[in-house]
Amino acid sequence: MKRRGSRFLLLGVALYVVLPYLLVQRLGLGLIREGKQRRRELTLTFDDGPDPASTPAVLDVLAAAGARATFFVTLPNAQAHPELVGRMLTEGHEVAPHAVLHRHAWIRTPWGAALEPLRAARQLQELTGQPVRLYRPPHGAYTLATLLGVRWAGLVGAHWSAEGRDWHPASTPESMVRHVIARVHPGAVVVLHDAGPGARNTVPALLELLRSLGERGYGLVTLSELEGAVPLDWKGLPRRSEAVFCISALRPLLESLGFETFPVPILATRRLSLWATVLRRAYGTPVKEKPQPALSVLSMERFLERYGE
Repeated sequence: MKRRGSRFLLLGVALYVVLPYLLVQRLGLGLIREGKQRRRELTLTFDDGPDPASTPAVLDVLAAAGARATFFVTLPNAQAHPELVGRMLTEGHEVAPHAVLHRHAWIRTPWGAALEPLRAARQLQELTGQPVRLYRPPHGAYTLATLLGVRWAGLVGAHWSAEGRDWHPASTPESMVRHVIARVHPGAVVVLHDAGPGARNTVPALLELLRSLGERGYGLVTLSELEGAVPLDWKGLPRRSEAVFCISALRPLLESLGFETFPVPILATRRLSLWATVLRRAYGTPVKEKPQPALSVLSMERFLERYGE
């Protein structure tokens, strides 16, 4: 009975977290992640602002370059600094909600995660007087509740195809520019931060980043202006990815979903040992039978055969 209960628990985790993570967060199913690659243009998006200590500098650089961007704002910051939101709109940028409570979806209650998109959209619309279409959850993280909340609010999830990693402790303004330039392409959507830890790199790096993009012939537009920036559907999956993969201690669960498993390096095993212990206890296995983290891979061909188009 205990083992059966544990299996139901793992199935619930799969439906609530794992499948949304693989299909939506990793593959981008149902999200806007990029535009068409016919034009040499892309979109810079900025999360977590506005912050009077950093956002004005970002706006100054964008204005000097004649560039437009999309800002995903946290509502407490936006309500505390409506003049910065007003400046964004006046200068041709797009403003969309990011969060009322900036907390990862995996550690929120289901009802909290489901209500967040609607609350954020309503508060931003009250602030700007403009309709809201896009939404990006904190950390770009999704659960089943987040997906239902986005649909309920009538919004479209906005993700990214290139990450600046401006928030990483090891990043510098120079490394951030190199990281972005190496990953952009026509139609790319880049995520940066105009507030929080990432701003320490984005603000000093932005001028050089725009210069480098300009030298490569890129125009910068808002996400709504980016040609072909529409939610990814099932038909778009084969062209985007050859496989779905996950490194975790969920090997038994993912094998039941059709994944092949492969061993991972010892350092990755050590990093995931704590999570493996948590799952071992949830699964009800004896302590001596510790499940080892593994690389789980499902080819796109097998994915479509198993789950359909």
